[in-house]
Amino acid sequence: MPKSSNSGKRWIKNTVLEIFNKPMKILDVGCGRGTYKRLFKDVPFMYQSNWTGVEVWEPYIELFSLKSVYNTILNEDARKVNWDKLGIWDLVFMGDILEHMTKQEAQTLVDQCLPNTKYIVISIPIVHMSQGAEHGNPYEIHVKPDWTDQEVLESFPNIIKHHKEGKIGVYLLEGSL
Repeated sequence: MPKSSNSGKRWIKNTVLEIFNKPMKILDVGCGRGTYKRLFKDVPFMYQSNWTGVEVWEPYIELFSLKSVYNTILNEDARKVNWDKLGIWDLVFMGDILEHMTKQEAQTLVDQCLPNTKYIVISIPIVHMSQGAEHGNPYEIHVKPDWTDQEVLESFPNIIKHHKEGKIGVYLLEGSL
């Protein structure tokens, strides 16, 4: 689904606001409905930051008016993005996307992003959660529907803070910048 659970969102918001207090460059990978930008709508410096969304499923861009939500919207598969050309980021959100790819693809995606950002926020189901091609979107299929909290902690060594809430695990990773 192009939306995500509310679980972990308060923790994400509080954690991000502990780290940042001024406008920045933010990348929302797999932005769906624009959940993460909307999460910060009541925080002027966050909402007014330079937000770029990456959305693989072109129909979502129009359906959810993503061009009016983000400063820039890229219709690309995050696994194929040239991260060096994409630039430098203060914060990258990878909310509810890593379960839509293999474990190796998820690790590679995070590894490619780390040198170009200060922080990454990952939100992911940490229980078995199958999902099919919602709205006819083949990218909605949960390719790896069985992540666990322990597996996430072992798979992404740059995690500096994490939180579990219900079926969702949220993780803050420190990038190389």
